[in-house]
Amino acid sequence: MASAVTVGVISAKIDSRKMIALGYAVFAGMTFWTGFATLQISPFSLFWPILLTGAALPMVFIPLSNAAFGTLSKEKIGGASGMFNLLRNLGGGIGIAAANTIALRHLQTHRNQLVHSLSAANPILRQQLGQLSAQMRIHAGQAVAMKRALLLIQGSLDQQAQPQSYVDDFRYLALLGVCCVPLAFLMKKTKSSGGAPAG
Repeated sequence: MASAVTVGVISAKIDSRKMIALGYAVFAGMTFWTGFATLQISPFSLFWPILLTGAALPMVFIPLSNAAFGTLSKEKIGGASGMFNLLRNLGGGIGIAAANTIALRHLQTHRNQLVHSLSAANPILRQQLGQLSAQMRIHAGQAVAMKRALLLIQGSLDQQAQPQSYVDDFRYLALLGVCCVPLAFLMKKTKSSGGAPAG
C-alpha cells in the first residue's frame, strides 16, 4: 500500500519507463531469491521476498497505465481502458495457467529423478521400510503394513519433488522479469496525466 501511494506521487515526476524497468528488476531479483527455497524454508525466509515483490508490482502497473493512456486523447481513453483491462486479465489468466502447467510437468520430472534412489538395492530405503512397516504392523497385517509404509515413502517423495517444481517456476519468472526490463524502454515516453484509469 505504501509503495502504491509513493509510486502514484512520484510517477508524474519521472519517466514511466524507468519506473517500470525498476519494478521488473526488483521483481526478477526477488523471484530469483525465492528460487533457492528448500524444504527447510521458514515463514521469515519468505518475508522479504514477498514484501519487496509487493512493493515492486505498483512500480510496474501504475506507470504502465500512465504509459498506456498517456498518448491518447480523452475521447479514446474510455475504450482503451476497457481493452487494457481485458488484455491484462487475459494475460494474467494465461500466466497462471502456464505457471501451473510448468509446476505440474516439473513435478513429474523431479519425481522421476528422485525415484531412482528408491531401489531395492538402497540400504537406507530397506531400513526405512522395515521401520515403517514395523510401526504399521501394530495396527495391521504384514501386507497392509508394507503397503502403508510404501505410501508414506511415496508421500515423502512427492513432498520433496513439489518444492523443486515451484523453484523452477520462480526461476522462470525471474528470467521473464529480466527480459521485461529492456522491453520497458521500447514504449513511448509519456507524461503522467494524473488521471489514468485505475485497473
